[in-house]
Amino acid sequence: MGVQLVDAAEEFQVKAREILDQPGHGIPSISLISDLGRRHQDKQNLAAQLDAEKKKAEGNTREELTINAIQLSATTTALSNDRVMRLGSERLAVRKAIDEMSTQKFWKELPIPAGETLISTASKCFPQFKEILGNAEIKATKTAVMKAIGQYLTRVKKTAKLIIEYAYGERGSDKAALKRDRNFEANDVPYYFKYIRVMELIKAAVGDSTAMAVLSSFKNIDSHLTLYLYPATCRRGRRRRG
Repeated sequence: MGVQLVDAAEEFQVKAREILDQPGHGIPSISLISDLGRRHQDKQNLAAQLDAEKKKAEGNTREELTINAIQLSATTTALSNDRVMRLGSERLAVRKAIDEMSTQKFWKELPIPAGETLISTASKCFPQFKEILGNAEIKATKTAVMKAIGQYLTRVKKTAKLIIEYAYGERGSDKAALKRDRNFEANDVPYYFKYIRVMELIKAAVGDSTAMAVLSSFKNIDSHLTLYLYPATCRRGRRRRG
């Protein structure tokens, strides 16, 4: 054994005896542990934990659940599997358009309407184009305009991210609000704050007819599901056909 370990053991022994010599030191002896049982301390810890939980529960307030409250909630809640699905086709279409217009690829492949230029089209769709980029003159070349559009979109996306973090908490944080509990997302910010507008002159290049067709299909109940529209008393008499 090393010299340091031996010295430390002797020092520990001295300090332990000094503590045991003090009255009321709180350290149980072997005989006391034998008399009370080795699980005595566990029982004390459990009793203290139960007492703490009881005091915590006394401070909670609960609302009694009644049949009237349940019926009121059922009649006033819109049917939906997801809160986002209640946005409606118009707002979903705007979200999709903003997502597409927020990429440089969209502007690079955008067919420019007659009588317009890339810079004029971008200026109409980006109301705060000059305010964010400053009053510096942009050269009338596609490369220069695309660079300016990229800078604008980068700053808008960063602003939208900061607004979402301020409103709902940083991503990954335990305090961040769940997506299903949010009233707006990052791709809503450019629309609400007038950073991006979906103008008529580019609507032909925005949107996916397939996605809108899927959305519009959620309007009718398929015939094989009408069984569940009958009252329970009627359903008992109906047999499943094989």
